[in-house]
Amino acid sequence: MNVRSAANTVANTDARSGLARFGLTAKGILYVFLGVLAVQFASGDVSSKEVSQTGAIKLVAEQPMGKFLLVVLALGLVALTVWHVVMAATGDPVQGSEPKDKVKYAVKAVGYGGLAIVAIAVTAANWGTSSPAGGGGGGGGEQQAADTLMGAPLGRYLVMLVGAVMIGIAAYEFYKHVVQTEFMERFDVSGRTKQVVDVSGRMGYGARSIVAIIIGGFFIAAGVQSNSEKTRGLSGALKALAEQSWGPPLLWLVALGFVLFGVFCFLEARYRRAV
Repeated sequence: MNVRSAANTVANTDARSGLARFGLTAKGILYVFLGVLAVQFASGDVSSKEVSQTGAIKLVAEQPMGKFLLVVLALGLVALTVWHVVMAATGDPVQGSEPKDKVKYAVKAVGYGGLAIVAIAVTAANWGTSSPAGGGGGGGGEQQAADTLMGAPLGRYLVMLVGAVMIGIAAYEFYKHVVQTEFMERFDVSGRTKQVVDVSGRMGYGARSIVAIIIGGFFIAAGVQSNSEKTRGLSGALKALAEQSWGPPLLWLVALGFVLFGVFCFLEARYRRAV
């Protein structure tokens, strides 16, 4: 009985690890292409596709073997979603199993599930066609959310609260990962590989935090002015950086950070601790 129980535990661990590594690989692909879009934006090409995760998925479709990459990306995002659902239900020995951790996993599962649906839709639209389906899209999700909140009682204050929470979470993530490098606890590495993980993780989490703080600031501005059109998504945040005299260097750091975060995800897929 003990032998059978141990075998089941090993099998469950292997299945969970497989989901995690496949999902992290897909996440890496997504962020590398998101970084490519951000680099194009930093280079002055602001007329191209939206700089967003949806825009990155569409950019994948335009690459050589784009249909194959789309299938891999879609399946990987499904795996990423399932992995977070499992973590939300059972916890995770590497990242924590407290109730607050499980709530975080559940929220991420919803977000990754939405991306998986987008990837599946883009894959279906491109399969059997000679040129990639795509098109623009302004990424108005933030404005739609602000519109909904504005219609509620004390709506402008809710919008401001959302912005403040976004900034608070981003600042916490910056301190936790960029300053304290807590992400290193997930890795089993040493030597030069450890250095690469450290640099790519700091740069990647730093870029994500900077963008989230800027987007949160737009939410606060929208609430103060009672105007949901003041909200911005990722493209809007990058455009705001580009318009400042001090912004372009930071914009380039963010773009590079996204690419490096993709590399970081690939490294985590390879070297993540199995417990």
